[in-house]
Amino acid sequence: MVAAEKAVREVEGLPLVVLRLGSIYGRGVMGSIDYALANVRVACEDPNRAFYNIFLENGKLNVVHAEDAARAILHAASWYLQGRRQGTRVFNVADKSDYGLAEYHKIVCDLQQVEFPSPPRVFRALARFALKIRWLCELMITQGSKVWIGLLNEHGIVSTPLNYSIDFEMSSTPWGISLDGSAFCEETGFTYQYPTLTQETLLQCLNYWRDLGAWPDEENCPGRKY
Repeated sequence: MVAAEKAVREVEGLPLVVLRLGSIYGRGVMGSIDYALANVRVACEDPNRAFYNIFLENGKLNVVHAEDAARAILHAASWYLQGRRQGTRVFNVADKSDYGLAEYHKIVCDLQQVEFPSPPRVFRALARFALKIRWLCELMITQGSKVWIGLLNEHGIVSTPLNYSIDFEMSSTPWGISLDGSAFCEETGFTYQYPTLTQETLLQCLNYWRDLGAWPDEENCPGRKY
């Protein structure tokens, strides 16, 4: 992505607006938030679920709702053409949530009523370092996927786009996905309909999969708080 952006910016006089989108979420959108929902559901079945809570305080995940992402693209095109602007302009598009990865993890856990122990920071740092070893990361994905498939079979779910997954880059780097989208709003006048990620919008994402019959019920989950 960075290489492609660099290449087009080197073309002199090219009329272009580049939008760097945060992690997109929304009903039916397959993104980091939806994978986090599935990952927590899998971890809920593991008595050693503390290992899944390995996020450091400085890790970030800036997001943007799918509807705002679509509106931003149309808005940027209109702003550029109607203003008769020239050259290549680059903007980040991300809402104002500015949550850390650990905060997102807690929000997802609270939504599913899952209680997660918080391991010591040293343990979390070592676990994240281990995930830099790709084969180990792939092994964890394989094991988590087996649990997920077992849950689907147990609940009679024959088809779902959701799966257990680990974002290798996000897991092995300390910063995650960090974008400041304020310049796009200030310079172009864009406003977000979904300025922050809330429990309500996150619940809409989860209920979408529930309504499709593509989500294993959490009622008898061993890690659930009652």
